[in-house]
Order: sequence, then structure tokens, then C-alpha cells
Amino acid sequence: MGFLIMDLDNKVLNDIIEYLRNTFNEELSGLSKEELHKIIKDGFDNAYELEIYQRHNINRFIALRFLPESLIKSPFIQSVLLRVLNNFNLDETKRLNFIYKHIVNRNT
Repeated sequence: MGFLIMDLDNKVLNDIIEYLRNTFNEELSGLSKEELHKIIKDGFDNAYELEIYQRHNINRFIALRFLPESLIKSPFIQSVLLRVLNNFNLDETKRLNFIYKHIVNRNT
């Protein structure tokens, strides 16, 4: 679990911050630098536990944290996210593609 955090150097951290700012600038405006770094580091840990290793997919996974509150608080959406993310019969890209196609892009 911890090796990804130790390997989270400044370049990687800045790349993810740039990706998130380009995608979710308004949602990030209320976060301090420390809060954003914690979200990213926690996201790396969680991605590793979910067998999400590719940088592009890690970015997409961390970005799920910034979905609209109405989606995040929906018991149905929470259930779907948990089931899909924990379905290790599908590779990481297929799991995230499903989530983006059927949840993110449909509701944003």
C-alpha cells in the first residue's frame, strides 16, 4: 500500500494537480494545497488496493472524488461504484471506462 506514496514525487504530484485543475478547477478552489495533496495521496493508496496502476487510470480514479455531490451521496451510485471498482474480473481500464460511460458522462 505505501510504496506508491513514497514514489509520489513532486513531478507526479504536480501532473495530477494539473490534470485535476484542468478538469475540476471550480471544485478545487476551496481546497488548500495540503488538502489536495492528501486527496491525491489517499487516491494513490486506494487505487493500488483496487489494482489500478496506470497513471492515466489513477488520474481518472482520483477525479471520481470530485463528482457532483448528488452523485456521490446517491446510495445507488455508491453501490454501482463499489461493485464495479471491486470487480477484478475486469481490468482497470474497463472498470473505469464503464464508470465514466454509465455514471460520469451520463450525469455531468
